[in-house]
Amino acid sequence: MRFRVPTGDLEWPEHLWGYRLGIKATELRSLGLFATQVARDSQELKRLDFCFESSIHDRNWNEKFVPALKVFRQEFGHCNVSCSFVVPSNPPWPKRAWGMRFGATVHLIRLRQQSLIHDTTELDELGFVWDYSQNGMIASCLRWKHFIELMIAVGYQYLSLYHLMTLGQNSVGTEWTERIMPSLETFYQVNDHCRVPISFVVPSGETWRKHSWGMKLGKIVNSIRSKGSYDVQVSRDKLRLEEMGFVWDFYKAEWCERILPALEVFYREYDHSRVPPGFEVPFEANWPKETHGLKLGSVAERIRLRGAYFDFTVRTIDALNAIKFDLKIPASKWDERVEPLLVVFEELHGHRDIPFEFVVPASAAWKMKDWGIPLGKLKWK
Repeated sequence: MRFRVPTGDLEWPEHLWGYRLGIKATELRSLGLFATQVARDSQELKRLDFCFESSIHDRNWNEKFVPALKVFRQEFGHCNVSCSFVVPSNPPWPKRAWGMRFGATVHLIRLRQQSLIHDTTELDELGFVWDYSQNGMIASCLRWKHFIELMIAVGYQYLSLYHLMTLGQNSVGTEWTERIMPSLETFYQVNDHCRVPISFVVPSGETWRKHSWGMKLGKIVNSIRSKGSYDVQVSRDKLRLEEMGFVWDFYKAEWCERILPALEVFYREYDHSRVPPGFEVPFEANWPKETHGLKLGSVAERIRLRGAYFDFTVRTIDALNAIKFDLKIPASKWDERVEPLLVVFEELHGHRDIPFEFVVPASAAWKMKDWGIPLGKLKWK
């Protein structure tokens, strides 16, 4: 419906540039315009594969969506389609669906905003996942802007809630049990830890379950940590997750188990802490196994230049001083985190003569995130 003849494209007659062909085609179907001409040229229109149905959604459903969903199920062993999935332009995918933004269509259906559905039974039989997350992860991230982008991408203009109002939801427990937890188990077996980085995507390979290939495990884990996603399942399997070393606070674990230990070993090895930007922890026995491969030079540079890991560096300032690590807080980070603390201290005491040993107390006058910061040492550093 949105299609307009492109202006300046020499493959189209110049007098048609800008013509709203999509709207006109819709009027032919729904309003019966040009009935005489359509009847006269019906054979030519059929040859061009013109859709005569009152709703083009019918043909899209039968010739594109359902066939593509069946192939997806065949290829990946499930119907949990990601929002970004686009139908590949090669067999065994149905040719009519090549290039289709299939994930966008599926997400509109999950959001109960898609009038395309004709046969819910067929979808259920294929194992279509109606609700990806118990915690509304999809609905929360698809704000109006993104929702409009999806509608534009898919090309459907008429959306209705009616057909989806009474549909049930597949249990999120199935998603957890069949894909997420097994992937965490495999990650642990492969890496001997469960510190899943946010960028991690389940790779294709025999080591991993086929129906989990392409799953953005890192983002799921991050959502578990920050939003409490899959809370029921996490609570149930908490013991096993802890046995695997599942990291509830990724940045704290990175600092305490990898970065600080690596800095301490670097100091013992080289008698200084001026880590070169390109330094990467070697896979050697004198370095803790957890630190192997860590790009320590890059981390140290970000600490110095941008104040990365601020909450951890300032709370371990004594350990950093012991290895002669030059912890200089950048001006931007100082203004963002330290200056507000100085303001609170001044409001409480009427001055800024902060004792060297002063540590932000756990009291209502101070923000909880600042409790334990050795403000005196920062002020005098």
